Amino acid sequence: MQASAAINTVIINSVSVEIKGKHRPYSNNFTVLAYPAAPADMKLTATETYVHVKCTEFSQEPGRIYACIYTQAGKLDSCISLN
Repeated sequence: MQASAAINTVIINSVSVEIKGKHRPYSNNFTVLAYPAAPADMKLTATETYVHVKCTEFSQEPGRIYACIYTQAGKLDSCISLN
C-alpha cells in the first residue's frame, strides 16, 4: 500500500479514515510514510492496520516518526516513537 499525503488520514482495509483528536499520535498532525508489514510478534486483527507516520511541520513534534496501530474505526491502539 502506498503512503498518503493527506494529513491525519490512514487507509484501513481500502477505506480512507480521518484520524481525529486524541487518536493522533500525541495529538500531533501527521502524514503517512509507509504501511510496512507488522513485526512478526505483533498480532493484528482483520480490522487493524500498522502504519508509520511522520508529524507535520505544524505539529508539536515536527519530523517525529511514529509506528502506530489503528482500528478501522480510527482508534489509536498503539503508538511508539521511531526517532
